[in-house]
Amino acid sequence: MTRYTSINAPGASGRHPVTVAVSAAALWIILSIAFLMISSAVLAAGGSDEQKELAAGIGKEFAREPVLGSDPTLEDYLAYAAQKNPGLRAAYHGWTSRLERVPSVSSLPEPVFSYMYYVESVETRVGPQRQKFSLRQSFPWFGTLGARESVAEQEAWAAYRRFQAEKLKLAYQVRKAYSEYYLLGRRIEVARSTLELLSGWESISRTRFETGQSGRSDLVRIEIEIARLSDALRALEDSKASVTEDMINALGAPEGIEIPFPGAMPEPAVIEPDTVMTAVLSNNPSILAIDHMIMREENALRLAGKSSWPDFSLGLDYIDTGPALDPDMPDSGKDPWMVSLSVKLPIWFGRNSALKEEARARIEMNRYDRKDTVDDLRARAERLLFEYRDAASKTELFAGTLIPKAEESLAVTLIEYEGGDADFLHVLDAQRLLLDLRLEMEEALVKREIRAAELEMLAGRAFRQVN
Repeated sequence: MTRYTSINAPGASGRHPVTVAVSAAALWIILSIAFLMISSAVLAAGGSDEQKELAAGIGKEFAREPVLGSDPTLEDYLAYAAQKNPGLRAAYHGWTSRLERVPSVSSLPEPVFSYMYYVESVETRVGPQRQKFSLRQSFPWFGTLGARESVAEQEAWAAYRRFQAEKLKLAYQVRKAYSEYYLLGRRIEVARSTLELLSGWESISRTRFETGQSGRSDLVRIEIEIARLSDALRALEDSKASVTEDMINALGAPEGIEIPFPGAMPEPAVIEPDTVMTAVLSNNPSILAIDHMIMREENALRLAGKSSWPDFSLGLDYIDTGPALDPDMPDSGKDPWMVSLSVKLPIWFGRNSALKEEARARIEMNRYDRKDTVDDLRARAERLLFEYRDAASKTELFAGTLIPKAEESLAVTLIEYEGGDADFLHVLDAQRLLLDLRLEMEEALVKREIRAAELEMLAGRAFRQVN
């Protein structure tokens, strides 16, 4: 429905008073709607200042050029990965692209300019109409722009939570790769030191054999043990390339970069089950992202409700009119100006109702998705807490009891061997036991660190400072 009101039409002063009143009322309605709609557009176009500040701060971090020193720490690796990893940068730009949508969806539609040229002029009393210029601006119903902005903002917040999740996942991957690289270094170190020790025993055993103090069997056994350990050391050194590649991929570092073996593991995390579980259920980015999607759908439902109300369009028309045939005609050649108001009627009630039901269904989908995610995270956290406690207990058992006893057993066996009260097989067994226990302790220590890192990833926070 469109109503036109002529402002400068000829003979306006002679119109009926009712016509003048209707025209004035229509103009007042048009100006009021324009004011309210433009005010709504200005308020809706503000965007999310908090997110913009966050994005600007993270963008500055990405702009820095990280450098790994000759002896980098875990904290250095984490900082490097946070600035160089391509997956994290992709998640960041995915978030900022959503953020940039907020002003576009919350702004008014673009105005439409049209031009009409009369191939055959329309003759009027005041002269021929030759061409027409029109300008149209559409305005959605009150609150529509704000609802669109809220939908886009919640989508951007959800993308930010996904960026957070990617950052936490990256930190976990770096810590896991760092821990496994440390374990490989310790295995190589223990194998080399043991091999040096066996080489010394080989010399002693050969001397004892040559002087007739022992049989050749002891020498053969130690030669077999040296060959076996040498092969194991070779396999460990060959695996360094693949483990290093995991570190390079997690860091986003260039190929061929030299990464030294870590000298030590970070201080153990302080893991309190209740604290961890509370953090997982309140800080996990996946849960927070779903919360934002629920709010997004609630705003989408509000937006769907606006579809049941009309949209408006304001128009301004100008007609270029030539001079009348009668030069004495009053208002000859006067160009009329017109304003118009158009209303889009939402008469397809089935469509509007379907939009609302779709939004309600998505709300329920996200609510059930949240419950499923919470249940899954709770079960995963419980399993990780058990594995962390088990690894921590084993670490203490190895360090406090088993390894000291194995060292004592080896020392006693060596004394007995030198005194001729034990054969060399007992020495090898004692040495092999000590080696196995030391490696098992390192494995338990690394497992404890990896489980702590995974718990921190789920909880969205650290439980200890990184050295």
